[in-house]
Amino acid sequence: RQHWPRWKQEYRELAAAYAVGKGSGAGRVADYVAGIVLAGRLAHEALDLPWEFRDPFSGALWEQITAEVDDAAGAERALLAVKSWADGNCNAFFGRHITDSNNKPRIQGVGWAGRWDGGEDWPWIAFLPHRLDKVLSEAGYEPAAILATWDQRGWLLLCGGRKHLARVRIDGLVSWVVKIKRSAFADLEGSGHTGHGLDTDLDTGPF
Repeated sequence: RQHWPRWKQEYRELAAAYAVGKGSGAGRVADYVAGIVLAGRLAHEALDLPWEFRDPFSGALWEQITAEVDDAAGAERALLAVKSWADGNCNAFFGRHITDSNNKPRIQGVGWAGRWDGGEDWPWIAFLPHRLDKVLSEAGYEPAAILATWDQRGWLLLCGGRKHLARVRIDGLVSWVVKIKRSAFADLEGSGHTGHGLDTDLDTGPF
């Protein structure tokens, strides 16, 4: 127990060293990596193992991990998955909905997914948060991590002081939504992903 303060300090120093200069992703995993390295070293000493302890995250492995984490476990792939889902379910969005015989919006059985204005010059896609969470989770992504990275990259339009959220009017009601810029998909083209030829970055206001 008398060594705990020193080990805590070593842990902090390791975490700080891993977090520096490796992109935003490194900061999100540096604490975990520091814990693994310190625990490994202490176990090595306690068991008096006959070989020299080596940091398992040194060199190419750490570079690979930080590259993957910078993508927030697939932030770009998640964006493509979300756009693919939207393309396949466009009638679930107010603005691309089907109308009934009275020219009134025909709401999907599970309710609106959000708002996506029609035409080729749409500036953003707005998802109701619970629908976006479901789409991301079913595609195998962690919604909170994905949204944090989308926000960091400037892919979201924000207003109202709420984290990751904006407001739009959906079928007459103002709703909190996750509003993804059209330009986010253009960013994917620049990173080598298959894009959609989108280069518009417009914000038409909170509604």
